[in-house]
Amino acid sequence: MAEGITLQEIDEETVTELVISSELGQLADLRTSAKSNIVNAINELFIDVSDGKNAIAAAITGKGVPTSGSDTFSQLARSIGQIPTQHAMAPGEILLYYNPDKSFMVQYTTYTKIFSINVGMTGVFRIRFKIMSANSSQTAFGRIYKNGIAFGTEQSTRNYQSVTTYSEDLPFAAGDKIELWMKTTGSQGYATIFMPEIYGDVPQYIYPD
Repeated sequence: MAEGITLQEIDEETVTELVISSELGQLADLRTSAKSNIVNAINELFIDVSDGKNAIAAAITGKGVPTSGSDTFSQLARSIGQIPTQHAMAPGEILLYYNPDKSFMVQYTTYTKIFSINVGMTGVFRIRFKIMSANSSQTAFGRIYKNGIAFGTEQSTRNYQSVTTYSEDLPFAAGDKIELWMKTTGSQGYATIFMPEIYGDVPQYIYPD
């Protein structure tokens, strides 16, 4: 037999290669984009996981919980659990704002902003306001606006002997402005509008603009 590798050695190497091949599977079956070799495929997985963790960490940090992309998955899970949750305001009868000592007498014939207040919580607020006409021949109008845009139902009255009260439940987001606008149809006397009453189901600080 010629010098070199023996038949027995060839058989052993062939068997070893077959065993390794069967354990690793086919490169074409990899679910990674890199299929040329195992190292590239594994590196791709590490990069994808790292990028994903960084994106998750940035999202958690954006919710007010400082988090790093180098944190373990267990640490990321704990950080998610620390994200503060806030009750959404719902219509209720807890008075959040009212100034009984302030009202406005107007002769505006186009809608004009009378009042503005900043909302500190997202949810639905109950808003009541009162208007009174100058006389029976003029109509007084009142309407809730949000951030300078007409939002609530246009309300109107010709009642000049007593106030007419209107109530609406309207959604606002934290940072929005609840505004009260008014107009009247004539200039023979002053229409009157009273400061709105703002209600919710939980105490919440809101402040005039």
